[in-house]
Amino acid sequence: QEEFYHRRLPPHAMRNISELRQDLVTGDWVVVATGRARRPNEFAKRQTPAGAQPKSGCPFETLLPTALLAYDRSGEGFRVTTKSRSHLRRDWRVQVVPNKYPAFGQGECAALRRSGRYTWQDGVGFHEVIITRDHSRTIADMPAADAAMVLRAYRERYLALKDERCVEYISIFHNHGREAGASISHPHSQLIAIPVIPPDVGRSL
Repeated sequence: QEEFYHRRLPPHAMRNISELRQDLVTGDWVVVATGRARRPNEFAKRQTPAGAQPKSGCPFETLLPTALLAYDRSGEGFRVTTKSRSHLRRDWRVQVVPNKYPAFGQGECAALRRSGRYTWQDGVGFHEVIITRDHSRTIADMPAADAAMVLRAYRERYLALKDERCVEYISIFHNHGREAGASISHPHSQLIAIPVIPPDVGRSL
């Protein structure tokens, strides 16, 4: 079915990071982001015990060059700049970075395309990762002040993105462990800001 679908699409349709495709039966929008198959997966081997991934080689152990926002040990938030980076490199506790393998990115928003029965649009939006410094301590195990920093990061990025032209809905989620869909064991959350409202949310509204 996938191969058949791609034969029917014009060449420009696959140039973007992802597509939102509308289900013919339900009308639901589904994101198709083939580039995410390239992301690292520490849980790929089922024999690897959950939680056994070492700190060495973990991509979330340092302040990343792409960090947008970070909180230091005092709880103060910083827009990461050349000036603040040296301080944060030592003292960061929470950082927010663009997802290296995003499900949503640049493109033309709200431009529906059709081919026969099929309807799709570019997967336009934002996909960010909220990372805590501790390699193994989950939100449930954090001191209240550290957990509050994570929630503040959620809120700050939500407020920063909610008025973007292509954003109609923002979802913040935290996959804990292999069975929940996490690909890296280091505790982290994700934020996606997308151009459509999920059908179940729309029905509730």
